Amino acid sequence: MIRKHSSRGATITRAECGDAEAICGLYAQAYARGGDDGAERNYPFPQLLDPDWVRQSISGTAIFLLAAKCDGRVAGATGAVRNIGSPCDRVSECFGLVVHEGFRKLGVGARLFAALTGELADESEFIIAETRTAESGGWRIVRECGFMPIGLAPFAHRTPAGDEGMLLTARVSARAMNGVTRGDCLTPRGEKLRRVVLSASCAVEPGERSVRSGAALPRREGGRVEMRAADSSHIDAFFQGESRHGSGVVAFNRLCGCGTTGVRRFETLVARGGTDGDESACALLTWDHVDHRVRLFAVSAESEAARDALLTELSGVLERRAAGERLVVVVDACSRALDLHMLLERLGFFPTAYYPGLIAGVAGREDAIQYTRILNVGFTGTGDTLGVWAEADRIRRLIEPDARRVDPSSERPNPR
Repeated sequence: MIRKHSSRGATITRAECGDAEAICGLYAQAYARGGDDGAERNYPFPQLLDPDWVRQSISGTAIFLLAAKCDGRVAGATGAVRNIGSPCDRVSECFGLVVHEGFRKLGVGARLFAALTGELADESEFIIAETRTAESGGWRIVRECGFMPIGLAPFAHRTPAGDEGMLLTARVSARAMNGVTRGDCLTPRGEKLRRVVLSASCAVEPGERSVRSGAALPRREGGRVEMRAADSSHIDAFFQGESRHGSGVVAFNRLCGCGTTGVRRFETLVARGGTDGDESACALLTWDHVDHRVRLFAVSAESEAARDALLTELSGVLERRAAGERLVVVVDACSRALDLHMLLERLGFFPTAYYPGLIAGVAGREDAIQYTRILNVGFTGTGDTLGVWAEADRIRRLIEPDARRVDPSSERPNPR
C-alpha cells in the first residue's frame, strides 16, 4: 500500500481518478510553446494530456502515478512503468516529473521523485530515468536520489527548448550491480563507454576486453523487408516468455507515445525479413514522426544470420524512408552479443548508453548497450548544462563527437 510523505505543506500520495484533469493541466502548462505549438508536439507522451488515458492508468496496475497536493490542489506529478522487461528483469522506467510553475524551487519535485523511487525500490533491480539537458532541475533531482549517469540520447525529443538531447540515468540495486560477471568482449567504442559509466559507480574492473570493429558494409540499393502496422497480437508475441532477449536485442515494452490529435505522429510497426528473402526474422519498432525517432523494441529471429539480414535490410529501408531528413534510430543490445554490436557499428550506429546489470540472465544479471544511428544531420550538442555533474559530463564528452558526425552513408543521394 502506498505510503504518504508530507513536508512543507505538500502531501505526496498515489494519484486518484479525480486528479486526472489537473495532472493533464500540469503537462499542458509545462510543455506548451508560443503560438499554436501546443504541448502535444513538445512532449513525447502526449497521452498524459488526455484525462481518460490518465484515469485508466490510475485505475490499472502497470503504471504507477503519484501526485503532490498543496491545500487540496495538485501541484506536481510523476509516474513509472512498473516493469518493462520480463518478470525476472524487474526493470522500472520513470517518466513525467512535472511541477506547477507556482510551486517550483520549493522542493516539491525532489520529494515527488524520492517518493516514487522509494516505492519502486522493493520491486525493481534497475530503475531508468531520462532527464532533460536544457534544464538542470531534473538531473539534479535524480542525482540526489542515487541515480548514476549511464548515457546521452542525442536528438531524443522535441521540447519547448527545441530538439533536445536527454541524459540517461539509472539507479541499480547492489544485488544487480554485484550479480554481473563482466567477461563479455566489447568493441573499442563500447569498452570506452563501459569504463566511463562504471567509473561513476566505482565498479570498473581492470583490463580491457575489446576487439576490432569490422569494416563498413557495402551499400545496398534495395531491401527485402516488409513493414506493416502492428496490432496487439503482434506486440504481445514479442514480450512473452523468459527468452525475449534471445536474439541479442533487449526486448523491453517501454512506454511510447500515443493519442495525438490532428497529426499522425506515432506508428508501431512490424518488419519481417531474413535470409534469401524469407521471413525468418521480425522486428517491432515505433516511429515518432515529430521527434524523427525510431526505436527497435524487440527482434525475433530463427538464427543470427536471419537477424543480421533483417537489421541490415531494415537499416536501408529506414534510410530511404527518411528521404534526406533527420532520423534517429535506437536499439538496445545485450552485452554478450558482440556480433550484433559489430554489425550495428558497421551499419553506422554508435554506443550512447551502458546499462550495468540491466536484465536477468541464465547465471545472473547481464549488462546491455544502447546503440544509436543519426541520419542526415549532426547533433549540435547539449552545451555546458552538465558541467557541474562531472560523471555525466565525462559521458557527454565521450558521446558527442560521434553524435556530431553526419552519417557518411546518409550523405549519398537517395536511391529512390
